[in-house]
Amino acid sequence: MTPSSERRQNKRLNGSSIQAEVKRKGLFRLGGYQKIKVADFNRFGTRILHDQRLRVGEELLFNINKKNINIKSVVGFVCHIEEVEGGYSYGIQFDFSANKHMRSADIEESLSQIEGSLDEIGGTNMVKPHTGTQSPHSTSPQKPSGQL
Repeated sequence: MTPSSERRQNKRLNGSSIQAEVKRKGLFRLGGYQKIKVADFNRFGTRILHDQRLRVGEELLFNINKKNINIKSVVGFVCHIEEVEGGYSYGIQFDFSANKHMRSADIEESLSQIEGSLDEIGGTNMVKPHTGTQSPHSTSPQKPSGQL
């Protein structure tokens, strides 16, 4: 991927050592969690490989495990889709405005611990964030931390 096509604003870290499962969020979604492959990860989001078709903006719930760090019910939404051999590659942004659980310091700390345990992919590729990608729960720009 060339720097000009890179959408991430944070480092890409190799997520292959992470065990994760995902399910679609919502009352009318049937089925439980399904195992997925994590291609890369940072505390703000992840890129997953999955054989099922999802939609941009679709909300998902993740259970994420790395050694002794287990995080349940992490809310994220699909912000990018790419068709790959055997399925799809999805760019996922974690949604820290989704609910009280996602706003907790425990979630932020656990995601940061996982991020700190991973190896960097291809150097630090710090670029401007992709415009137009916003949480389905946000109706206006996010307020800085500490404000209600």
